[in-house]
Amino acid sequence: MRLISALGSFQFSTGERSVIEEEETPEVVAIVEPVRAERNHLSLNLGKVQLRILLFPSPTIHNQARLGGLSERLKRPIKKELEMSEQTKETTLYSRLGGYDAIAAVVDDLLPRMMSDAQLGRFWQHRGEDGMRREKQLLIDFLCASAGGPLYYTGRDMATSHRGMKIAESDWAIFLDHLNATLDKFAVPERERGEVLAFVESTKKDIVE
Repeated sequence: MRLISALGSFQFSTGERSVIEEEETPEVVAIVEPVRAERNHLSLNLGKVQLRILLFPSPTIHNQARLGGLSERLKRPIKKELEMSEQTKETTLYSRLGGYDAIAAVVDDLLPRMMSDAQLGRFWQHRGEDGMRREKQLLIDFLCASAGGPLYYTGRDMATSHRGMKIAESDWAIFLDHLNATLDKFAVPERERGEVLAFVESTKKDIVE
C-alpha cells in the first residue's frame, strides 16, 4: 500500500527531507527493528495530535530471517526472567511457610492466645470489632510482605504502631511463648521456624520500651 495514495493530501516530514516522493515511499510493515525505526518514521500532524508511522521496506527473505532472529532474542530475557521469578518464589520464606493461607492461619491462632492472656489482654481492652479486624488484616499483610510474599503492607512502621503502649520485656517474653506454641501447633519445620523467630526478634527494638 502506498502512503501517498492511502493518506491523500496530508503533509509528512522525516526530519531530513520535507517531501517524500511517491515512487520512493516504502511499504508499511507491522514489525521493524528498533534501531532502524528511529531513522525510518513519518510524522502526521492532525491538529494537536501527532501520529508517528514507522516505515521499513518490504522485507526480503534475508530481512525476514533477521526479524525472526530479533524476535527470538527478545524472548530470551523474558523467559529467563520468568524462570528466575519461579526460582525466587520457591525459595522465599512466604512460599516455604505455605503462602497466604498458612500465615493467616498462624495469625488466627496467635491473636486469640495473646488477647486471652492475663497479662497481654490489656492491650486489646475496649477495642471495637472493626478495629480488631483491621489490625488482624494488617498483621497478616505485614507478615506476608516481610516473608517475601506478593502483598503490600499499608500500615505504619513498628515503632510508630507500638509507641506509647508501654510494652515491657516481660510482655515480650510471654508473646514469644505464645508464638512458639502456635508454631508447634502447625509443626513449622526447624529452618522456617528459625527464620520466623529471627525476623520477630529483629522487630523487638521497635516494640519494647
